[in-house]
Amino acid sequence: SVCGRPRDRQSTPPTMAGSAGAAAAESEEYERGYGAGPQGMREVTLCKGFTFNPVVSIGAAVMLWAFVITVSVDQEGSMENFGEWKTWVTKTFTWLYIGSQDYWLLFLVPLCYYYGHVKLGGDDEKPEYSDMSYFCMVFCAGVAIGLIFYGASEPLWHMLSGTGANRYNNNGYSNDNQMAQDAINVTLFHWGLQAWVVYALTAVSMGFLSYRKGLPLCFRTTLAPLFGKATWGWFGDAIDIVTIVTIVAGLCTSLGLGAKQIVAGLQRLEVLDSDLDEKGLTNAATWAIVIIT
Repeated sequence: SVCGRPRDRQSTPPTMAGSAGAAAAESEEYERGYGAGPQGMREVTLCKGFTFNPVVSIGAAVMLWAFVITVSVDQEGSMENFGEWKTWVTKTFTWLYIGSQDYWLLFLVPLCYYYGHVKLGGDDEKPEYSDMSYFCMVFCAGVAIGLIFYGASEPLWHMLSGTGANRYNNNGYSNDNQMAQDAINVTLFHWGLQAWVVYALTAVSMGFLSYRKGLPLCFRTTLAPLFGKATWGWFGDAIDIVTIVTIVAGLCTSLGLGAKQIVAGLQRLEVLDSDLDEKGLTNAATWAIVIIT
């Protein structure tokens, strides 16, 4: 199923039955859709009880395969087009990215202060994992390979004036210490609190609405308080389609970074030839991804 179901009473231990019932009762405050799935979403059941949302599943698959076929058929043109689009988005929306990250940070700090005692679950439920397990999962599912890949290289990239990556460089008066500090400042914006608020905002919204309100565990649920019944129809399907496509794209990016790092390390250790051509590097990276997954 594309979206998670709220816990049913049959699979809930007796000590948690009250919490599950309370969540089910609270979910009634949100209007249901007209489908057969959770909260009235579309749902089709195939053999052996396999259920899925046909619109979301097929729509996301079509978009992903269309992307794969396009970049495979016209690799050079795709690289040029995506490069131009990336440049346009960076120049047009950098202000929005910086402003929104800071706003979310200022929003979450008082939220945690005033409502940090609220459980993302029933009042009588116990944590399923320890704090250390959650801490490890946050890094594995959050910044993960990106931090390992860019943790050391990004500050150097911003510091070296030849890359032109840091707007503070080449100003004519900064010494090495100042350029190093500026490079760290920019890097901390990428990997510090402003980066974590994105994960925290999504986790708090989905966790609260699913485990406290009994709504389906999917991204469209975060918009249920705003759009009501429309969340479980075509509008919600479109949101879940975009969510799946962007998640797959993000995972592929992480896998690609990890594969490149593994291949570079194997070349450094002379396990692989250092003069591999593009096809050889691609094949080695593909095998690395296969092993990782």
